[in-house]
Amino acid sequence: MKKLVALSLVIPFFAILFLSCQESERKGLSLNPLFSDHMVLQQQEKVAFWGTGNPNENITVSGSWGKETTTTSDTEGNWNVRLQTPEAGGPFEVTIGTANESKVLKDVLVGEVWLASGQSNMEMPLEGFLPNEPVNNYKQEVASANHPNIRYFDVTRAIAPSPKKKPPDNGTLPHPKPQVSSVPQLIFLPEKYIKNWAFR
Repeated sequence: MKKLVALSLVIPFFAILFLSCQESERKGLSLNPLFSDHMVLQQQEKVAFWGTGNPNENITVSGSWGKETTTTSDTEGNWNVRLQTPEAGGPFEVTIGTANESKVLKDVLVGEVWLASGQSNMEMPLEGFLPNEPVNNYKQEVASANHPNIRYFDVTRAIAPSPKKKPPDNGTLPHPKPQVSSVPQLIFLPEKYIKNWAFR
């Protein structure tokens, strides 16, 4: 009787282990969080896209501007590909797909991409550090903000003992007015005035 009880406990354990291994073999298509709706891609470049999927699977990335490229994921499901972008414009769509599934990124612009990094001066939002350190004329800048072609991806601060493969999944903000006040002023103001100068 004791042997039967022991056997009944062991069999479910191996069944669960087998199912979990089967599940891990099929990851499904996933993109790095940097790639999302409302993003901006650098114009006239072969822009990198990367993510994970099922091992040894074909992944196709295509832009609605007429360019397409295909790669194959490695034995661990990692993939990386480069897609040629056109001159500045949009909005476009980018489709990432396999034989079994696809993801579509919408409202994608092509233009100039800036990487901004620094300390407190770079982090200071358009409104400043209220209430003691406001930015001059910030209320006027926030009230008049109407720049749908300026997008913003915020990488949350984090301390880690080693480099991370991906940032937190914040997504790219398309800039409705309520969010403008929280955008770093050293990013927003130069982009605003360069944009106005370039399209006169």
